[in-house]
Amino acid sequence: MEQDGRHGAIGFRDDPDASAIPQFVGREHVLARHGRGMNAGQLRVFELKQPRAKDALDALGQSIHYAAALRCLLEPEDTRSLFLNVLQLGRTQPPIKITAVAFVHESTKAADLQDRIDHLNEENTGIALRAWRYRWDPNVAPPKRLLVVEELCPKP
Repeated sequence: MEQDGRHGAIGFRDDPDASAIPQFVGREHVLARHGRGMNAGQLRVFELKQPRAKDALDALGQSIHYAAALRCLLEPEDTRSLFLNVLQLGRTQPPIKITAVAFVHESTKAADLQDRIDHLNEENTGIALRAWRYRWDPNVAPPKRLLVVEELCPKP
């Protein structure tokens, strides 16, 4: 999986059978390093959902659970250095910014998703929240690409 930050597109090049791609989305949890230089110590935990998934609104909550578990592994000094090295964040000084991201199809209503983000953010204890709505790029031949349609954040 690769992300083209300029175009907000994510492409899948490893799967020769493009028809299998819709089944791929929704069965993945992705941990990604984010940032450069002094900001390199950021992690994003993605929960990907299939188009029209019945549990799409639960994606952010699921991502928060993974992010919270990761944060617990990074807090104790005796395990922190091990995990920082595994994640190639060896020079990063705590606290590490962790963002939980729901990656859902555009069929998920933005208003419902925004309500869920705001509700989950009420009791948030330091994990940044985002939701990205996607659609399949109709102008690209297989392998298909996902286009990020919209990014939602908690209301201030």
